[in-house]
Amino acid sequence: MVVSVADLLAMVGGSLTRAELGRVRQAIRRSSIGEVLGDVVFGVITARQRELTTQLRPLTDPDAFAGRLGRELLSSVTGERIGRLFAEIEEATGLSLIRVCCSEAARLCVRDADTGRLFDLGDIFESWLHGDMPIPGPTALWIGEPVDDFTGDELTPTGPHDYRLPDPVPSRD
Repeated sequence: MVVSVADLLAMVGGSLTRAELGRVRQAIRRSSIGEVLGDVVFGVITARQRELTTQLRPLTDPDAFAGRLGRELLSSVTGERIGRLFAEIEEATGLSLIRVCCSEAARLCVRDADTGRLFDLGDIFESWLHGDMPIPGPTALWIGEPVDDFTGDELTPTGPHDYRLPDPVPSRD
């Protein structure tokens, strides 16, 4: 995302002459505005994460989904099984889960349908799906940290609730 000087002026009000524009650009580079904008972005994402968490419904029957992914590699679980299971979980709780595969690795994420933002699935919930925990934990812990190493725009859908990242380009030695 690029924030132009015009965008900043629209946010705070005011105008600049052409002669002032270069000076403002230099001042911005020397200022802490990057940190401030980072704080604003983090605040927006965190507020949305809390909002999503408050919309979740606790499971009435946690045993219904406990261990349903088994102990096999997440990337080897069929797309049909992922799609069916995650649709049932979403219907029961409001939690929109997706699997993201890249090469042989796979990761479970929570998808915010309104913003496209991805979050990691909480550790307790994921362990519960694999059968390593007896309960999914409190709803407040179901949505983990924001995913920051890829975005939903980079994903290719391969089925309901199932996506793939492009395989990394092999490096040359």
